[in-house]
Amino acid sequence: MKKILALSALLGCSAILYTGCQTSAAVTITQSEGVLITTVDTGMKVWASYVTLHQNDGKVTAAQVNNVEQAYDTYYNAQEVAKGLLEMYVTAGTTNSISITTSNTAVTNAEATLLNLLNQYIK
Repeated sequence: MKKILALSALLGCSAILYTGCQTSAAVTITQSEGVLITTVDTGMKVWASYVTLHQNDGKVTAAQVNNVEQAYDTYYNAQEVAKGLLEMYVTAGTTNSISITTSNTAVTNAEATLLNLLNQYIK
């Protein structure tokens, strides 16, 4: 959970930098990342509460916890790549648009996988 909060703060700082000197496309990308982060953060908080509530009644298995952890790690790593590209764009003013598109797709797919798992497990 601490990882996602730190990432949120860094992307928030990037948003401030974008709005001051970059194009509206850059602002849109940053805002989209913020929405993804908020959605995942909320989902993980709900998951943590669910696991705590059901830790002794068998509704949550070790395999489920492991699957969510792996999906979160995949999402987090994809977000780190996206953050790096956004930082490069802010500092250098340019980056490979194919890399940004690929990175955004990876983040979106990882988020969808993670949220689908959470929706499947939380009953």
